[in-house]
Amino acid sequence: MHRIVFIIIVLSLPVSGVDVVTTIGGPGLHRGTMCVRAGSIQRTMTVYAAVPQSRTRAVYLILHGYEPAGDPYRQHPGVFITNWKLGERAAIENIASILPEMGTAMYSFRERADTINEITWLTALLKQWIPERFPGIPVVLAGVSTGAEGVIKLWSRAPERVSRLVLLSGTYDLFSLPRHSGEYRLHEAVFGIDTAAWSNENPVSLFLGRRMPPIVLLCEERSIYRQQAVTLRDTLGTAVDDRLSLGTGYTHEWRFWGDARVQAAIFDIDKRSVRE
Repeated sequence: MHRIVFIIIVLSLPVSGVDVVTTIGGPGLHRGTMCVRAGSIQRTMTVYAAVPQSRTRAVYLILHGYEPAGDPYRQHPGVFITNWKLGERAAIENIASILPEMGTAMYSFRERADTINEITWLTALLKQWIPERFPGIPVVLAGVSTGAEGVIKLWSRAPERVSRLVLLSGTYDLFSLPRHSGEYRLHEAVFGIDTAAWSNENPVSLFLGRRMPPIVLLCEERSIYRQQAVTLRDTLGTAVDDRLSLGTGYTHEWRFWGDARVQAAIFDIDKRSVRE
């Protein structure tokens, strides 16, 4: 069992009026906080991290899915640390992992008067703290379920910072969701009943007219998300490393996300699709 330590180190990096203050420290497993300030408002989030002892080969910024109370899929950073063996990957493979605790976040662009939205907060993490802590190291964005939506939105804010996207079991075209499905209602609760306003939040639209990053695409066979993945693959073409065959027989569950072959696809940092 790995010991999670809490090391205090303060980092303030003003870029375009945004400051980041964090308590994530040196090598090992950590649970700390990160505060992002913009003008008179701020937002503090819990962040988990697995940091290598020696030179880091890659940094994974991992976004989990929607995490309501009693979530049967257990979308929590601590579960990812255990099931994806992130402590071992840091110690043996020199892979750093950063996992913000996003709770019920739907990774929205929508600005709010009282706090900083999720994508602005994550952009500060990606553009400020990670380059300072891991200068020159390739960054991979990996997301599961709604976290895959967050990965695409975050990439769209800072594509120059990202070497690869790993998308697992996500919704990519909001307009194709069955109107009475739970997934549709979940997005409607966040983005509103006026679906015309969903355009700016629609993940697949963010790829259009832009240079594609390398994308590893994975999805279970037996879920609403399968057709979403197939459509995204067919839309983006050669940018996609299609690993959909690994989802045969699986539903939306940790049995799939924790499969050894799926993990190998996620953490294959020696492949050409990771740009130095």
